Amino acid sequence: TDGCAAYDGTPLSERLAKEFGVGFMLAYVLVFMLITVGVFNLIMAMFVDNVMESQLSRKHSHIESTSDETEVRLKAHLMRLLLVSDHHGVPEPVRDEVKALECRFSTKEARVRAQFDILAASNVIITRDMFNSLLSQAGFASVLDEADIDCVSKSRIFDIIDADMGGWLSIQETYQGLMKLRGPVSKGDIISIGLRLNYLTRLLHSINATNSSSKNSSSQVKLPLGSVEFTI
Repeated sequence: TDGCAAYDGTPLSERLAKEFGVGFMLAYVLVFMLITVGVFNLIMAMFVDNVMESQLSRKHSHIESTSDETEVRLKAHLMRLLLVSDHHGVPEPVRDEVKALECRFSTKEARVRAQFDILAASNVIITRDMFNSLLSQAGFASVLDEADIDCVSKSRIFDIIDADMGGWLSIQETYQGLMKLRGPVSKGDIISIGLRLNYLTRLLHSINATNSSSKNSSSQVKLPLGSVEFTI
């Protein structure tokens, strides 16, 4: 390696080249470069991995610490956008009940949560056009950006949140779906999906076994999942 020298100070690599020829010297240079570059890349890979892992951990911690603030802001903007227009189908008695709570709470958080619960209980639905109209509002889009909610593909957000594929969303569905879109995907999210799929698989097998043991072999079991039906 570099720095190895004979007693008289001459490099050993030069003496080895004279003794074993140019072929040995080329092999020596090649091995030296591979080891040097390989160790450097390994160190850089470890450094980048540690930085990315630390950044991801900080991101999850930030999302967790700001969940209450994001909840209040998101609910407040959803209510404001739904109540500002008569086209969203909010009944007039519900509007009056929501406005009546303006001065009944000492904190904004408690007031917004109480008003949102009343609006959610009114069974007001949000269609695809209404949802896209909400996303086009600059103030609402700003809230989503600050909450670290991915809105790159706005046309797909409705389909992602509409889990039952019913073609419409409740207010509670909209809020919960948007909160689930916060931040990067975590290990817990992936494990949760796997566990739920395993539960659905066991449930379908149980229904299939029950249906097979019944006398009416031609009966069908239909699971209502929006517009999708599973026939066993």
